[in-house]
Amino acid sequence: MTMAHDLESDPKNSAGGRVGALLVLTSALPIFQAVLITPILSIVRDADSQHAFATFALRCIVAAPAVSVLFLLPFFGRFADRFQRRHILIFGLTLYAVSGVFIYASPGLISMFAGRLLLGVAVACVMTATASLTGDLFRGNERNRILGLQYAASAAVGMLFPIIGGLIALADWHLVFLFYLIALPLILPATRLPDRIVAAPGEERSFRALALKPLLGSYALLAIGTMVLWLITIQLAFHLSGLGYTSPVTAGIALGTPCLSGILVAILYGRVKRHLSFRTIAAAAFLLMSVSYGAISVTTSLPLLIFALLLAGAGFGLNQPNCSAWLLSQVTTEFAGRAAAGLTFAVCVGQIAAPLIYQALITSIGSAACFAVVSFACLLVALAAFFKSRLAPHPDDKLAARSAAGIG
Repeated sequence: MTMAHDLESDPKNSAGGRVGALLVLTSALPIFQAVLITPILSIVRDADSQHAFATFALRCIVAAPAVSVLFLLPFFGRFADRFQRRHILIFGLTLYAVSGVFIYASPGLISMFAGRLLLGVAVACVMTATASLTGDLFRGNERNRILGLQYAASAAVGMLFPIIGGLIALADWHLVFLFYLIALPLILPATRLPDRIVAAPGEERSFRALALKPLLGSYALLAIGTMVLWLITIQLAFHLSGLGYTSPVTAGIALGTPCLSGILVAILYGRVKRHLSFRTIAAAAFLLMSVSYGAISVTTSLPLLIFALLLAGAGFGLNQPNCSAWLLSQVTTEFAGRAAAGLTFAVCVGQIAAPLIYQALITSIGSAACFAVVSFACLLVALAAFFKSRLAPHPDDKLAARSAAGIG
């Protein structure tokens, strides 16, 4: 019996519950570090005498972890497959806390940039180890439930901690970086994670032995979904301002709205997956995004905009756990680290590509038309996923159909 089945034989047992809770918490650390720094950017800039340089430097500081993640993911994916994943996680958690203390102790812009690069190393470790451990230790419905909770936790952090970080910054913005010490209490439970059998040197199979084509759909859907999400992140406040809703409170409420529906839908993802296939869920997710962005492109009513954003959040809450679950269902444990690293790489690609694409679109056709174009693109993705599930059914599609019919 594998350790995955040991934990899942009774999903409510204390060992499985503790491990699941740990992996949900570690999955929120990457977004935690990002949202904490956002509220203090203007304060840090104003504290520097050279505002122009400080503005440019802060943009680099915000992006620094993503740079480290992109460059190091291939290595940490391989390390996670070659060594015990819990060791990678423990190293990442330790480095996460150390980077926060380093930035707090040396708050200059250059030191902040170096500390954030170091933080990127920690994030690469934590993201890769968390995703691959989730694939190792859980199967089927329980894995789907954990993946849904992971997205819900990240969405909750993204909604709440910008406010908390802003309140802390009113007293002293340096204190925000001490919040990175939250990783330390997670180290002890991480040391108790079960070991897995790893291949001896020279016996491990090359990643080329894994069929990559079935994984590309998960990577593509996650990258596209990230790009769609980032249109709200980088443009919604400007779009609302153009409609006459200039209050930052209105923008804050609007930006937090997708998180609310995303949390709810992600929590329910495990139940949804029992009845629908991966492709059908992907089609539903992108259909929700399409309807939402189409409504945003044409309406000027704030209540309708809020409703549209709720639909978008539901789509995001379905897409991310679905991509992770789909990928992990297709790889064996010996390849899970490198496959999971690919998911993180897809997210980074979406985040980097989005500002470049949207800047060109918004400049040439305007904000409303940009939302309309993205809505149409989401509709095409939804139709492709739907017809793919009908014309070339995956084994997962057949199982979902049997479950929905109450068979087997």
